[in-house]
Amino acid sequence: MTEPVYCLCSEPYDASRFMIECDHCKDWFHGNCVGLKEHEAQDIENYHCPKCSPKFGQSSYKVHRNSHRHDYSEPDGSSPVQCGTATFIKELRNRTFPSAEGILRKVKGNNVREELLKTDGFTKPLLMEKKDGLGLSLPPSSFTVKEIEKNVGSTRVIDVMDVRRQQDHKMTMSEFREYFTSPHRNKVFNVSSLEVTGSPLGKMISLPFLAKQIDWVENYWPKETQDLEDYCRPEVQKFCHIAVKDAYSDFHMAFGGTSVWYHLLMGEKVFYLIPPTPEHLILYENWSFSPRMSEMFFADQVAQCYKCTLKQGQTLIIPTGWIHATLTPIDSILFAGHLLHNYNLELQVQLYDVEQRIKSHDQCSLTYPFLEATCWYAAKHILDIATNVKPNKIPSWLPSGIRALSALLKSWVSKKEYINHQDDMPVLLDYVRLSKDIAKSIKNLEHMLPDGDNGVKREGSKRLKGKIEDEDKVQTETNMKDRKSHSKSSKIEKQEKRSGKQE
Repeated sequence: MTEPVYCLCSEPYDASRFMIECDHCKDWFHGNCVGLKEHEAQDIENYHCPKCSPKFGQSSYKVHRNSHRHDYSEPDGSSPVQCGTATFIKELRNRTFPSAEGILRKVKGNNVREELLKTDGFTKPLLMEKKDGLGLSLPPSSFTVKEIEKNVGSTRVIDVMDVRRQQDHKMTMSEFREYFTSPHRNKVFNVSSLEVTGSPLGKMISLPFLAKQIDWVENYWPKETQDLEDYCRPEVQKFCHIAVKDAYSDFHMAFGGTSVWYHLLMGEKVFYLIPPTPEHLILYENWSFSPRMSEMFFADQVAQCYKCTLKQGQTLIIPTGWIHATLTPIDSILFAGHLLHNYNLELQVQLYDVEQRIKSHDQCSLTYPFLEATCWYAAKHILDIATNVKPNKIPSWLPSGIRALSALLKSWVSKKEYINHQDDMPVLLDYVRLSKDIAKSIKNLEHMLPDGDNGVKREGSKRLKGKIEDEDKVQTETNMKDRKSHSKSSKIEKQEKRSGKQE
């Protein structure tokens, strides 16, 4: 059977290339073959291809009828204001919020080390006025979008958010640079998922000392997996965010339950911060499922939302679970990195479950690449900590954290769930034995702690059993061999999809 062809180029359908249908002849055309960008198609009411336009006239465009709806062609009636629109931005700028001064911890860069977290925990955002002492190396503040293009590649395809519509589009880096440097911007675009680890730009970035000390990928991901595994090391540590004036990102939690460091290289960025209380997390999940989500400003649903204005040269580290939105008052370039770590382990596990439920509803949401494999590698080292810890030296995060992690790992190796998680189980580990050993280690911790300390009760509590029941056992050796035959290329493709990276 002959494969159908389309467009002026007479080529078959390619899902990776943007196409548009002619409203007259009903044929489909590649955007680059007819000189049309993907984001421009959203403004067309009726499209006429080059073959039809001489006879039936040029394409017609939608009429702007409102400034408060994602579809600006809607009649200017009484519909609620939607986030990101011109009206929304104007109203947001005029609103007042409690200052984040009371909930931030201002720290000097040379004090931002793991010892700080051991002493004081990691529940509040950290603000550093200067990056001196952080160990963070970045391009100079004079670095431009044109230089970013040069160092990531002009043809690199990136995800760009159309802020007014809150829709993602694909652009090449050269197309975005052309837009950013244009004196006449008719849209507001935001780039927030440009991961640059493997590029020349990535080589200009050195992670903060804190990230090097506590991040699971930095410390627990084995170097030898590159040759032995059919997936590769997650690349989530070096993001470049580029936003123009009035760009807005709606409320969200960092993917995978990660903590995030942000450094503002140029411009200004406003963060709206909501602490991850149990009540707020429930409200956030309900809001995420609401069909009216874009019409409901999440800060109005909660008791506490704080405003933090990040200035050029400042660094902000947001701990696990903090729900936040951002507004860009002036053109800005921001660098950021995500990290998983031990100090918010229990909450990270909780947010994994939240993210899985939201992901089932919103397939477009970004996720941490190979999160489950990362958890397995971290589990091996956390088991070592639990096994060798002395009664008077038990880290505050360990009892509740290892308990939550044990329950999660046990669910992944159960007969019911194994088929859904087997691809992310590392072949370098005996993961069933590891899961059992972690469950056993909890009993040892319970006997070391006072009754009820850190959420772990010694008597009268339902302890996690040290044994995985027979019906939950899996044939690990056979499954490991089967997974070794998976193609590496398919896994790399999976990582790029999850992390938002586009080559």
